[in-house]
Order: sequence, then C-alpha cells, then structure tokens
Amino acid sequence: MKKQLFVLLTAFLVGCSTNHSQSESLGSNISKPSENDAYVPYTYKTRVSEYDFSNAIKALSNSYEDHIVKMEEVSYFVDENEKENNYALISFDNVSSQTTFPGYPILNAYGKDSSTIRYVNLMSSSTFNIHEVSLDLSLWSKGDKENIPNTYYLGLEYLKNDNWVRSSSINIENLTIGRNDDSVPFTFLIEEDGITNVRIAFDFINAQNNVRFALYSLSLKGNERIINDNPNIQSISFEENELVINENETFLLNPIVTSSDENKFIKFLSSDRSIITVSDDGVVTGLSVGEATITARNGNIEDSINIIVIKENQNYKKIIQNIVNFNGEIPSGFSSNFETYFSGTYLNFKEQGNYVITPKYENITGETVVTLNMMLSSSSDIDLSSENIFTVEGLNSEGEVIESVQKTNLINTKLEDIEFEFKSNEIKQYRLIFEYKHILDQGSYYKTGKNYCLNSLIIYQK
Repeated sequence: MKKQLFVLLTAFLVGCSTNHSQSESLGSNISKPSENDAYVPYTYKTRVSEYDFSNAIKALSNSYEDHIVKMEEVSYFVDENEKENNYALISFDNVSSQTTFPGYPILNAYGKDSSTIRYVNLMSSSTFNIHEVSLDLSLWSKGDKENIPNTYYLGLEYLKNDNWVRSSSINIENLTIGRNDDSVPFTFLIEEDGITNVRIAFDFINAQNNVRFALYSLSLKGNERIINDNPNIQSISFEENELVINENETFLLNPIVTSSDENKFIKFLSSDRSIITVSDDGVVTGLSVGEATITARNGNIEDSINIIVIKENQNYKKIIQNIVNFNGEIPSGFSSNFETYFSGTYLNFKEQGNYVITPKYENITGETVVTLNMMLSSSSDIDLSSENIFTVEGLNSEGEVIESVQKTNLINTKLEDIEFEFKSNEIKQYRLIFEYKHILDQGSYYKTGKNYCLNSLIIYQK
C-alpha cells in the first residue's frame, strides 16, 4: 500500500477545504439529493461532540505534571436522535487536581510560587470543523476570586496554521462560586474554517495566590462533511490488512476505489480516536499505544484496515492487550483479591499476596512482554522497597503457572513502564502478585516495605 509520511501536525490541520460560510454550515442540515438530481459527492451537516469530566478526577493527581486522559466522546447530528460513542484524548497540561468537589476535577489554574499557564487540550482532533465550543465552569471560592489579577486570561484557544489563536476571555465576574453541580455555561464562537483542535487556557501568572476552578463538561459544535452514497462505486479495498506505526507518526491512507464514474469520495472512520485519528482526506495519526480499525466507506461498500500504534523503537508484532487503566476500579475482564486505591486513583498493592488476574487471551503465538505503568506510593522510606518482590506469572489454559518473572528494587516514585518478558507461547493469561519482604524494626513498631501503585497495563507480542 502506498504510504506517505507527513509531519505530526498535518493530521490536525488537513481537513476538507470549503468556501461555505459559518452561517451556511450551521444554519441547517442539507439533505441528500434526490435520484433525479445530478449526483452531489458530499454535503454538510451540523454535528456535536460532548465530553463529561465527572470521571476525569480519577485520572488526575495532586501534582502539576501533565496528564493525558482517555475520555468518552458522545457525538451526534443536530435534529437526529442517534448518538455515537467513541473515545478522545484530553491532556491536562501543568494542571493539578483536588477531590474536594466529588465527581468533578478541581483545576488549580494558578499555584503558589508558580507562573505557568495551564491548558486543557483536546488532543484527538475533531472529526468536523469546529465553530462553537461550550464549557461549564465554577470558581472555587471568593478568596480565589480576589487573587485574580487584572491581566488574567481565561478562555478558548484554537489551532490555526501551527499557531494557537485566543478568543475573548471569560469575565470572572460572571462565574459562580463553586458548589456541586452549580456551574455557569460559556460559549465561544470561532469565525474560522478548518479548525479541528481547541484548548482551554488558564493564564493567571500574576495572581496573588491559588486560583482554582471546577470543570464540568466540554461541548464542540460544527459542520461535518457527509459523503453521499454513490451507486457507481463497486469496491473499496486496502492493499494490506494490518499496519504498524509509531506514536506521533502520520501517513496517508490510499485505499483503491473502483467506480464507473469519477466520484470516488469515501468517508474514513476510526474505531478509537484516542489511539488513532483520521482526517477527511485519510491522513492517519497515531496518538497513543494501542490498536484500532480504520474503515473507508461509501454507502454499503467499505473495507477496513487494522492499525497498531507502538512506542518508537519498540519491536513487536501485535498487541495482545490494549492499554487498560486502573483508575478507581478493576477493569472489565480482570479480577483481583483486593480493591484498594491510592488517592482514589491507582490500584494499590499493599498487602502480601495481593494479586490481579488478566482475562484469557487466545491470540498469543510467540514471546510476549507485559508492561506495567507503576510507581512507589510514597518517596518516604524508599529503602524499604529494595527487597520487595513484584511477580508476573504466565498461566496456561488450566490456570497453572508455566513461566514466572520477578522484579525487585522497584523504587521509582513516579509512574514508569516496567517490562516483564516471557518466552512461552502457551500462555493464556497473566497474574500480577505483590509480596513485601523488607521489615524494619523501629523499636516500638515494625515498618514493612512500601506498597506499589499500578496505573495501567499493556501486553504485546514480539
């Protein structure tokens, strides 16, 4: 299959090029032409995508590090009842979170002794040209409001020609003081075409002290290109069934379209936009490690290609288990003998014999690597972790251990990827086990080895 490499930003900026005005694109949904009319390749309809932040708190922590969160995306056409669910990546850049408002992330837009601008950024470029952005916010307290300088900016930025453009700022006076489910809606209009990436900017670098907000929801509205059914198209086909690309790599899909006329327009769809996004023109971008399917379609004619996204310089053939997050719950298909969470977020192995068992896999045909994204729960008493044992066992179809890999000296207090490599191709599932060994006699009491927090897991085959 012909592939063409692009720069990363190409996927965010390439879209359909149109001359319609914003009022035309949002004014009404244009219907499909009748059979008696000349064939029109595509029209435009108004589409909305919504993101609910009520569960985002589970993926954030009380730190000013960047966090990338996979969030559910609910999308639909205006005046139509059917809704579609997908996923998108949203990054919280230099944003801290607090759990004081149950169910909603409190964003520290300014922290004491800090002068960094904060962003909430839609990483998965929209499937349509964005013309309206709505969000719901509330301010933490009256004291926070008094800390805000006259030079503040709180509003929307959108990506155009590789540059972020700011819209008008929200007037802080219009914000309510935070209460659960008590927020104020704001809407920003974008007087541009071809905008598919937006972010919320919190610029309070001259604040006197903390400035905090609760973020409830985000909604995008714009015009999406609809490919009309062409009865002259006979087939759509990809030359390959599967491709492997790196994170942040982009390339152009070029399926073969057989048609008795010159109108070979097709619609590209991604099964998981948090892993792979695709533009109207077929420019694919690998956003995160995982596996997704891209479908090229016109009417009832379609073909699909499976795309695996890997970290750069990694050498593996296929993904056995897509990345799964342990954010406040045991994921579906997994089982454990405990349910303990560090700060309500990371699965916390703290008692000897704590274990998690993965689902059974039927697609293992070679050597595998189990990658655990882990950290030590605290930096204090770090020496107590040096003799702890963390084990991953490979089980056969009968649940018997056929291979075991152990790690000690896991003392990093930041999330890092720890790899457990297996040789056997008879493995059907894996068991993760924690056993503490180091016990320190403090005289009046005993201190045991520190516990480990598991953020996510992914399994791939070499």
